[in-house]
Amino acid sequence: LFDRFAGIFHAFGCLERTVKEALDSKNERDAAYRLFGKKYDSLGTLLDKVPSDGDRDDVDRYVILLCAQQLCSELDRAYPDYWRAHRSDVGQLEERLRSASGIRERLVAKDPNDMPGFLEWFDRWFLRRTASVEVDA
Repeated sequence: LFDRFAGIFHAFGCLERTVKEALDSKNERDAAYRLFGKKYDSLGTLLDKVPSDGDRDDVDRYVILLCAQQLCSELDRAYPDYWRAHRSDVGQLEERLRSASGIRERLVAKDPNDMPGFLEWFDRWFLRRTASVEVDA
């Protein structure tokens, strides 16, 4: 279980770092490709596949969607001008995230008594960014 989630977190961390490096070096085209492109390694393509990915279960799918939501929120916060300039593309990403809401509904249906409260708690803490901790060497 840990390795599955670690792989998802690592992949999104790499994507965030790559997009930020592209934007910081004024390579908006590369950032747009990674976020909004149509090839296999773009965020948009991943979000299109998530709901029907037969290799993953709904928990994996849900974590992927939360990672994507967290990435979008962070880029909006860190690069608001870029995010506004790509409003149409951002809207398409947001629509993909909304269209995958059935995944959350399926998780709730498996345990309608406890899962809604758990997911509210989980979402709130998952989507919150933590501050980096400096470690003295």
